[in-house]
Amino acid sequence: VDYIIVIVGNDAILTKDGFIGNPYHSKNYSMMISIAEDMNLPETITSVGSKSDIVKNILTYLEQPQNKSLKAEFNKQFSLYLRNMYYILLTRGSKGCYMYFKNDELN
Repeated sequence: VDYIIVIVGNDAILTKDGFIGNPYHSKNYSMMISIAEDMNLPETITSVGSKSDIVKNILTYLEQPQNKSLKAEFNKQFSLYLRNMYYILLTRGSKGCYMYFKNDELN
């Protein structure tokens, strides 16, 4: 492939310092469940229901005030994995690539 086009959806937010992950608008359910399991979140929220239900449970659990540090770590890991995923896609064009961000505003 000479050129590649990568469209970044609402799962990433473009900032002046690069882009960060937005797990609340992501459909990368398997990745989020994997991160939660690596962080040793309670098994009761990571094992019951469909993937979308599990992700809702994870995000609800992280929103609780006592889990503020867990939420920060989850967001950090999610951003890292998401950047790696897009990096791999961007390296597939031999002559170049184009990147389009769905969100219009720089934060």
